[in-house]
Amino acid sequence: MIKLSNLVLDEIKLSIKEKSILVKGLSTDSRSIRKGYLFAVLTSNANLYIDEAIKKGAKVLLVNSDLYQTYSDLEDIVVLNHASPSELYGRLCARYYKLNFENIVAVTGTNGKTSVAWFVNNIWHKIGIKSASIGTLGVFDGKNIYKTDLTTPNIDLIYEQLAYLNKNNFKNVIIEASSHGIDQNRIGGLSISIAAITTLSRDHLDYHLSYKNYKMAKLKLFSKVSKNGLAIINDSIKEYKEFEEIALKNKLKILKVGQKYNSDLSYQIKVLKTGEQLVKVHYKNFKDSFSTNLIGGFQVNNLITSMAILLETGVPFNTLINSMKDISSPPGRMEYICNVNQARIFVDFAHTPDALKNVLLESRPHTNNKLCIVFGCGGDRDKGKRSMMGKIANEYADIIYITDDNPRNEDPKIIRNEIISKCPNAIEEPDRKKAIMLAISNLKKGDLLLVLGKGHEDTQEINNRLIYFNDKNEILDFVQESNYE
Repeated sequence: MIKLSNLVLDEIKLSIKEKSILVKGLSTDSRSIRKGYLFAVLTSNANLYIDEAIKKGAKVLLVNSDLYQTYSDLEDIVVLNHASPSELYGRLCARYYKLNFENIVAVTGTNGKTSVAWFVNNIWHKIGIKSASIGTLGVFDGKNIYKTDLTTPNIDLIYEQLAYLNKNNFKNVIIEASSHGIDQNRIGGLSISIAAITTLSRDHLDYHLSYKNYKMAKLKLFSKVSKNGLAIINDSIKEYKEFEEIALKNKLKILKVGQKYNSDLSYQIKVLKTGEQLVKVHYKNFKDSFSTNLIGGFQVNNLITSMAILLETGVPFNTLINSMKDISSPPGRMEYICNVNQARIFVDFAHTPDALKNVLLESRPHTNNKLCIVFGCGGDRDKGKRSMMGKIANEYADIIYITDDNPRNEDPKIIRNEIISKCPNAIEEPDRKKAIMLAISNLKKGDLLLVLGKGHEDTQEINNRLIYFNDKNEILDFVQESNYE
């Protein structure tokens, strides 16, 4: 419990009587409301649940100005009026839960968030730091993964998860900050010590409506970092200067990473005959190298971003170099599945034009024959990227199988046609399982097959129905049933 005056401080004027009210909990979900709770109305339709929250015992309401006019005269209910309830609610959560971590790290980017969070958390654990990651894979405490519905969970769940971790003496946590999560203030109020961005390219325009709005959401993360915190920015981002400016405006330290000679943490890559990548690293007065089995310069870029985070949380340079040698990809991120007739098969989450181009370009040096791909595009999402991805596939892949991803409520035939319009020689197989089977059956010695778009996901969404489907399991089941060597 906490006094209302200690929760809202001086941000909202309270009467003497209101100041002494004890808040026993807070939530944005009326279903979670208990007696003495604060109910925050953050979405346009949440007002429909105000009566339910009051019946369940809500003592305080947090609303915008429009709703305040309607509910300000309620008896025995304190109604707080704020221009941006979602922004204030984050600060209220921070005061209520009183989190105390050594480091809260937030990583954003069109691609690479999950890999960076995975690498950082794994190395923290490897060197004995009790830590966790929160993101696309769920909550990973180093041993178990607890699934969540969103890359960046809603603000109530974020704080509940962090409170649990805090109570159990976790020292560090890294959070994947999606553009939706940033825009909707799901990480509001957190004492973020480090913010990092990996890449920036077109994505989620169905929500943001324009690339500019999408970019602005990413930029907003760097205004949420605590005073004297750190911004880690990749120098390959075309909008690097914009991120640098907002970091400087918020008085953050900046660590520039990338392949340019003047980067604070720079690196070079050489693909060895063994297929491994040799990575040379330069950080301040330290120089060293390590080899990795991870495929793709984009994964090395994620490793380097991870190194920057880890170095700035106190991990010694030499310790990091040694830790990088045997690090593995997260589930569904350029994950090696198996070898069929001397052809290798990988699964990756690539579902944007930029990610598709990168994964194809970076896979080519590791391909001794044909580069084969299986992919589709999701329904009810950014339609403009479908033809773009078809064009990229046509340019950089040798054999293309177009199938269904998550068509959701759209006609999957229309989605496939939009992709195939730019890769007319592609093989169309609507059934994703059959497409995977067909691609494997046609593999020749030295081929490399990429099954793309769904990564770690274990469902397929078709006409409002979730059907169990996992690319990795489908591959392994078919290979086993077919008695491939």
